[in-house]
Amino acid sequence: MYWYVIVVGVLSFAYVFYMLLYIKGWKNTPEFVPYKENGTSRVSVIIAARNEERCIRDCLDDIVHQTYAPELYEIIVVDDFSEDATCTVVESFNLPNIRLLYLKDFLSEKYEKRSYKKKAIETAIQESSGDLIVTTDADCRMGKEWLATLVKYYEKKRCKMIIGPVLFVNGENIFEEFQALDYLGMAAIAAGSLNFNFPTLCNGANLLYEKEAFKKVEGYTGNENIASGDDLLLMHKIWKQWPGEISYIKNRSSVVLTYPQHFLKDFFSQRLRWASKSGNYSDWKIKLNLFLIYLFNVAFFINFFYSFFNSAVLPLFIVQASIKLVLDFVLLYSACTFFNRKKLLSVFLISELFHLAYITVTGLLGNIIRPVWKGRKI
Repeated sequence: MYWYVIVVGVLSFAYVFYMLLYIKGWKNTPEFVPYKENGTSRVSVIIAARNEERCIRDCLDDIVHQTYAPELYEIIVVDDFSEDATCTVVESFNLPNIRLLYLKDFLSEKYEKRSYKKKAIETAIQESSGDLIVTTDADCRMGKEWLATLVKYYEKKRCKMIIGPVLFVNGENIFEEFQALDYLGMAAIAAGSLNFNFPTLCNGANLLYEKEAFKKVEGYTGNENIASGDDLLLMHKIWKQWPGEISYIKNRSSVVLTYPQHFLKDFFSQRLRWASKSGNYSDWKIKLNLFLIYLFNVAFFINFFYSFFNSAVLPLFIVQASIKLVLDFVLLYSACTFFNRKKLLSVFLISELFHLAYITVTGLLGNIIRPVWKGRKI
């Protein structure tokens, strides 16, 4: 019991350390206020789409109605072997700056890699004309100033990659509101960790990077057999090549909205897919960070149940609960306040239980089980 208390104490200290880092880093990340002058960079917006007939029309409609000069950006949609009317929807736009590519035209029949999305993005980049690459997903929505804001931020910073905030649309039930709150926490952690020079999170639904930077790090080479990671693993490669040349844009107009999972099965499949790439991170600092936080949550999960059978464990559980609840709330309150989502804090307590359960389960199974995503085992 003595050594167990020591271990839990070390894990609790690590959790406090990292959470305070995230909180301070998020608060220290300055809000970007766009200047009036228009951007001048040529941009290629890339969407890898598979079975997205229900969503992609709204996404494309948002992108073609951007305030950014239409002659300065193109939209490239890569169809990833869709089995629905995705391509028909894209073709119906019939606009000169929208291009539809079919992934099947660029893959040999012997292609056996798991990373179809990476291949789709890589193909689009090879066919693109822009100097800047912006990736998003077919089920996303964005405001009219989204692209202009990203470009203005790039032209001010001139960094190799820009991480944009991705949030969920307002949920219709507690489960969806939990996901929305969880995403807000991820946005704050992405900014906070980057502020202290160890980028931990990003989301491919809202990324901008230089095409030449992508080529310089050889894109996804070395990660072809990893189903996920078109965002994080690329970010790590760029950071390794150019430390300090990645920036987070803290601005409401740069937000991309996406939709929560409606069913528990789909939610866990998504999170298992995300967890599957964790073993492939190259930076030991990031691995240590994620590993210690995961072990803290596992210990918390164990102590929660063990305290019902052994009263000696109860003080450990109370200490861990106090640490987690206070620090998580401070981070989420700050993020919710900035993005005008404070109503989501009403589900904070129940969200903590959801979060604890899914982190423990997906962290364990993410590198063991191959989840099914959009009808494909990855």
